[in-house]
Amino acid sequence: MKRPAQHSCRYFSLKRWSTGVFCRSGFTLIELMMVISIVTILSMLLLPALRRSREKARGSVCSSNMRQLTVGVFNYASDKEDDLPWASPADRNAPGDWVGGGPGSIGLKDEANWSTVGFAYHVESGSIFNYVTGLSRQEINNDADRSSYRVYRCPSSDKLRAALRNNYSLNGYLDPGSRYSAAQLRSGEDVVNFRLGSVLSPSEKVMMVGEAPQVMNDAKFSPSASFNRPIDMVQSHNETSNYSFFDGSIHPIPGNLMIEVMKAKNLSDRYFDLARP
Repeated sequence: MKRPAQHSCRYFSLKRWSTGVFCRSGFTLIELMMVISIVTILSMLLLPALRRSREKARGSVCSSNMRQLTVGVFNYASDKEDDLPWASPADRNAPGDWVGGGPGSIGLKDEANWSTVGFAYHVESGSIFNYVTGLSRQEINNDADRSSYRVYRCPSSDKLRAALRNNYSLNGYLDPGSRYSAAQLRSGEDVVNFRLGSVLSPSEKVMMVGEAPQVMNDAKFSPSASFNRPIDMVQSHNETSNYSFFDGSIHPIPGNLMIEVMKAKNLSDRYFDLARP
């Protein structure tokens, strides 16, 4: 009696598959559990690095946004005989304010308020809008307008940042409100503006900050010794935050370092008071 031919696994081919002669192979349960354990451990090790990498990418986009806004400030000054735009208290909506609208007294902590008419900033009515986007500025903002523009939004945005529609603040020293009434600023009569050429030590003076949304009642940032944690002051990207300066540069600065600046009056004046050398 003729014995059937023996087939070796090493000679497996599509032809043998078609004749029903093929080899079976697989993992044992122990081997499978080991593979799953190894994959789990590797995922746990790689996930933090992946998150840091993604946040670094978001930080780069945030820096790019800030650069465009900074160029918009320079272009505005060039077109306005060196006058700088104004850092904006909420809802003042004066001609020089760099953005309009804003939550003001509307609560930032209650999510139910975030859809309230009048909560968001209206960048489209801000003084630098046309210089940043190339679109026409809307002189009077419409609270019902829900338009959003990416250049004004940090890519690390959460629901609150998205609701605000602007995540950046100008240096508070650019607010002329301490010298003029809101009525004077809205009329623009006899208002002396701070000029770009008057900024002393521009490479050290902060122009713009990505402010923490939970404290962003207006679109101006003023140094304060009351800040204790970076998360309560600025938007962080891997423990650093982006700042633009009056020489046009953008720098990521560790949050803890900027907290030290806030706590020391001589340092906060050095980096924020535009009239201080």
